[in-house]
Amino acid sequence: MDCELKKDCHDGIVVNGGSDGLLLSHANSNKLIIDTDPGIDDSMAIFMAFQNPEYEILGLTTIFGNVQTEDATRNALLLCEIAGRPDVPVAQGSPEPLT
Repeated sequence: MDCELKKDCHDGIVVNGGSDGLLLSHANSNKLIIDTDPGIDDSMAIFMAFQNPEYEILGLTTIFGNVQTEDATRNALLLCEIAGRPDVPVAQGSPEPLT
């Protein structure tokens, strides 16, 4: 796999995957950091964002949700590779819910 787990963060716009899907926190920007638990639904949305030239994906962060955090991270890395974007950093979040 060409993608690797990144520990650093980028300044930019944050997108929250959460239970309500992807939510852009700053509507006037096309730069995205996506916080996600990529099962099938988030994976498709992220793949579509990668394919849309209007968006610049700065990074993905993974969270516990539809799948375990380790699986979410593995899915995100694989998604970057499949999309031809191994340059996009992936940061692994908490292995369990914070609430």
